[in-house]
Amino acid sequence: MFNPQPTPYDVSFRFLGFPIRIHPLFWVIAAIIGMPQDIGNMKSSLLELVVWVAAVFIAILVHELGHSFVFRYVFGVRSMIVLHGAGGAAVPFVRHQRKPGFPGFFGEVFLSAAGVLAGFLLVLLLYVLFLLIGSDVFSAVGACGRFLGIFFSSLELFVLCGVF
Repeated sequence: MFNPQPTPYDVSFRFLGFPIRIHPLFWVIAAIIGMPQDIGNMKSSLLELVVWVAAVFIAILVHELGHSFVFRYVFGVRSMIVLHGAGGAAVPFVRHQRKPGFPGFFGEVFLSAAGVLAGFLLVLLLYVLFLLIGSDVFSAVGACGRFLGIFFSSLELFVLCGVF
């Protein structure tokens, strides 16, 4: 788990009771990866970049929240979330020890899988939301929803390959 040193440029806040710190390289790397290839229409390209960075922020935050909730409710350990240039980390305030019995091995597996599960729950929520809204009515909203659903699903499948 990677936890870079705090900088004076970090953005810090609390969300759902978890302290969250965002290192400046998180924004820089997300913007570089999402930089539009065709910048012919600067206004459209800037909007695409903002949507991309917001999607990356939401996806990684939700993923790390999954891990943090398991730290809190399964292991009884407080944690913080750090978003950095390489993604994010749910960092426990004290090192949790694997104990015999519950949560034990299965708790560790659940801790590893919790981020992916949280991401897939977000995809499911987006899918239901866009079914209710009716993506044909708002074509831009529908296109954005499809993009976010594909992006979040792809990200979680990529992470899932590394977990198991």
